[in-house]
Amino acid sequence: MTPKNLLRGYVLLTALEAALIGVPLFQARSLGAGGYSLPRLILLGAWALGFIVCVWLSLSAFKQAAFFEFVKSRREVIWEWLIVFNLICWGGIALFFLQPDFFIFIWKSALALFEQYFLVVLIGGIWAAQSLFALWIIAPETPDENIVIPKAVQIFLIAFFFYAYTAVHLNLAPYSTTAYFPELAQSFLHGHADLPNPSATKDLTLFNGKYYVSFPPLGALLMTPLVALRGAEEFNVILFNIFFAALGVAFMFLALEAMRTRGLSQLHWLEHAALALFLGFGTAQYSMALRGLVNFTSQILTTTFLALALWLVLSLRRIQVNALLTGVALGLALLARPNVVFAWIAVAAAQLQILYDDESFSFKKYFQWIILSLAPVAAAVLALFWYNQIRFGSPFDFGYTHMLVAEVLKNDLATYGQFHPHFILNNLRDNFLNLPYWDEKCKAFTFNPQGTSILFASPLVIYSVTQVYRLALRHAWILGAWLSILATVALHLMYYNSGAVQVAYRFSLDFMPIVVMLLAFVFKKKIPATALILLAFSIFVNYFGALWSVHRGCENF
Repeated sequence: MTPKNLLRGYVLLTALEAALIGVPLFQARSLGAGGYSLPRLILLGAWALGFIVCVWLSLSAFKQAAFFEFVKSRREVIWEWLIVFNLICWGGIALFFLQPDFFIFIWKSALALFEQYFLVVLIGGIWAAQSLFALWIIAPETPDENIVIPKAVQIFLIAFFFYAYTAVHLNLAPYSTTAYFPELAQSFLHGHADLPNPSATKDLTLFNGKYYVSFPPLGALLMTPLVALRGAEEFNVILFNIFFAALGVAFMFLALEAMRTRGLSQLHWLEHAALALFLGFGTAQYSMALRGLVNFTSQILTTTFLALALWLVLSLRRIQVNALLTGVALGLALLARPNVVFAWIAVAAAQLQILYDDESFSFKKYFQWIILSLAPVAAAVLALFWYNQIRFGSPFDFGYTHMLVAEVLKNDLATYGQFHPHFILNNLRDNFLNLPYWDEKCKAFTFNPQGTSILFASPLVIYSVTQVYRLALRHAWILGAWLSILATVALHLMYYNSGAVQVAYRFSLDFMPIVVMLLAFVFKKKIPATALILLAFSIFVNYFGALWSVHRGCENF
C-alpha cells in the first residue's frame, strides 16, 4: 500500500473516531446542575470544530490528495505539534490512572471531567499515536532544528508536570497563610493597598495600624483576574508558582535557541533543553516553586520575566520593537524584585554584541535602543515609588523597617538598615560556604536553614567562570553579563538577611538565567560529560532540598 493510500485511510479513521467521541458528549450527564454546563458546552464545541476539520481532511485526502501534499510540505511543524498533542493526551491518560489527585490539585472539577468524558481522552491519545504513525510514513527525516516553539511547549509541559507531580506527591496544601498576594489582589479589587484581615502577620509590615505586604506587587497584579473570578480563599498559590516556574524554563530554552541563531551557541537543542531544565530543577527554583510563600512567588516571577527579556533581546530583529518589549519584560521583573535592575547591563551588552556581529552598529542606533529599553524600566521604578508613597508616605520606603520579622532581624534593621557592609560575612557564609551537615537525630545529612553553598547545590555554575577573562576581552556581552552578576551579588551580600529559610542561594535566581546563557556559550559545541554529571547532581540535591523545605524532618530522608 502506498503512503498516499495509507494517509487516506488514516484520515477516514480519524473522522470515524471524531464521530464516536460525540456520542458520550451528547449522552453523558452534565457536570453541573443544569442540562448543559459550561465544561460540557466547551467540549461539545471543541468536538464540533474537530469533526468539521476531520471531514474536510477526509475530502481533501481524496480530492487530488491535497491533504497529503499539505502535510508533506509542512511535515516538520506538524510533527512537532503532534508530539505536543501526544504528550498531552497520553500524559493525561497516565496521570488519570497513576495519580488521580493531580487533576484535583489543578482544578477541582477536572477529575470528574476525566471520569465522565474518559472516552474523549482515550480516543485523543489513539488519535495522536495514529498521527505520529502517519507522519512516520511520509516524513521519516529528523525534524528541522529551527522549529523551536513546539519544543518550548514540550519543555513547558515536562517542567509543569514534574513541578505539579512533586507537589501532589508531597501532599501540599494549595494555599499558604503567608501567601498574602491573593489577599492583596482582593484588596486591590476593593480599592485599597492594605490587608484588612490578614490570614497571618509574619513578614507583613505594620504601619499606622494597618497591615501591608512590603514586597512589590507584581504577584498580586497577576493574580487579580483569577481572584476576581474565584476569590482569594480558592486561589491555588502553588499552582500559580509552578505555572510561572515552568514558563520561565520555556523562556530560558527559547533564549538559548535564539543564541544559536545569533551564533553565540552551537549546542544541540536537546542540550539547550537540559540547561533550561537545570534552571528549573537544578537551582533553588525547584524548592521555591513548591511553596506558597509571598517572597518565593516574587522570586519566581523575577526569574521568569528576566528569562523572557533575554529571549526578546536575542530574537527580535526590529530594534525599536526589541528595545520596547525587552524593557517591558525587565520592568515586569522589576515589579517583583527591584534589585533585578542590574540585569539591564547584561541585556544592553547582548544588544551591543548583536549589533557588532551584524555589522550594523552605530552610536545613534544603540543610543536609541538604550532610551527605548530604559523607558519601561523607568516607568516601573516610578510605579514602585508611587506605590510606596500611597502606603508609607515616602517613595523610597518599601516598608522593611516596620516588617514583622524575627527579633534578631528587627534589631539588625534598626541598627544597620536594610543594606550595610556589616552583613557581608554572614551572607558569604550562608550562600557560598555552608554545606549540609550530619543530623544525629535523623541519622542523615540535612540542609542548613540559612542556606547552602551554591557551589554545592548547583555546582554546574562553576563552569560559567571558566575562561571568563579571555572571553570577556573579545565579547561585549560576556563582560556585561559578569558586571550584571557581580553588581547583583554585591547588593545581595549587603542585604540584612541571606534569604531566610531556604535551600541553596535563592537570591541567585536574580541572575541565574544570565549564568545559564554563559554556560551555553562556554560549552561551545557540546556539553562535556563532567558537566552533565554536575547537572544531574544539581537536580538530585535540589530535589531533596525540596523535600526538606516542605517538611523539615527525618521522614523525608
